[in-house]
Amino acid sequence: MNTQPIAILLVDAHPVVRAGFRRLLEGVSGQQIIGEVASDEEALRFCAGQPPDVVLIDLSMSVPARLKTVRRLRKQLPGLPVLAFNLHDNEMMFSQAMQAGVSGYLNQHISAATLQEAISAVARGKAYIAPELLGRALSGEQAGALETLTPRELEVFTLLAEGGNIKEIAATLSISPKTAGVHQTRIMHKLGLRNAVQLVRLALRQGLISP
Repeated sequence: MNTQPIAILLVDAHPVVRAGFRRLLEGVSGQQIIGEVASDEEALRFCAGQPPDVVLIDLSMSVPARLKTVRRLRKQLPGLPVLAFNLHDNEMMFSQAMQAGVSGYLNQHISAATLQEAISAVARGKAYIAPELLGRALSGEQAGALETLTPRELEVFTLLAEGGNIKEIAATLSISPKTAGVHQTRIMHKLGLRNAVQLVRLALRQGLISP
């Protein structure tokens, strides 16, 4: 029998949040945080050198970038379980995370018992979804339309909602302004939006940006 504890890598930009998860796991037999990183690139480098048994990743901020990291981790280490959590109650992001290939998903109602159960489940190769999310479906025409956005379109959508202009977005994503403009046009058409105000309101309702 393997008596080694489940090795966990915690990915979160905020030290206070990381400290909170450490407290939730303190004294838990069979589970151990072996590393904490603040950025996505650090997570990829850590996993390349010392693959953990489970990656625990925060999707609450920089959502498109974090979903991209999930996809990169799954490509780099296909069998690596990724357990995502989002401190906002966001149904659209739950759907996006599942599409990105996470093994489990937790929302804002995280207790020590739930966290430990989820880590144990995904480490055994099982899927784990927070009980209150089971059977939940996205509602609303625009919320459903968000699921049709490509990963790049979701990045552009979020940057637009944060107030970025086409030139700034192009520079951030290393694409041409023309390409960024095409993405903007497609996003507005897919979501049935007429102006930037509607775009920002939708992003706020879905928890992609903070007020």
